[in-house]
Amino acid sequence: MEIFAMEKEKNDNLHDISSYEPAVIANKIKKECMQQNTTLKTMLQELSIGSNMMSHMSHGKAPSYITIARICDYLNISIDTLLDHTVTANTAPIDTAAALQHLSAVTGYSTDYIAGLLRIPPKQQFKQ
Repeated sequence: MEIFAMEKEKNDNLHDISSYEPAVIANKIKKECMQQNTTLKTMLQELSIGSNMMSHMSHGKAPSYITIARICDYLNISIDTLLDHTVTANTAPIDTAAALQHLSAVTGYSTDYIAGLLRIPPKQQFKQ
């Protein structure tokens, strides 16, 4: 049982979006919906997400990584696009190749598979 708890903690940290400002993310979601001529209500209903989620985000409560991933998939945008420029000031540039290698080692998935999930263009996968 202890191994399961350690693995769960590892996965929780992998998908931790707590360093992002929920209110900023909520505004970007609203803006993206407007650009795509869809309403928040429609999107939330089609995704079976509670209608109060956007209000919670506007008041600082971060949604789960899975919820963000589902919204991005619905809007046909990458998670990176949604979260771009919402990171707190203490963030260093990311070495994409090293990040993919690390995620591959932690998850057991290939770097190509992970890059596809994250929608990283092939030319940037190994850019340092």
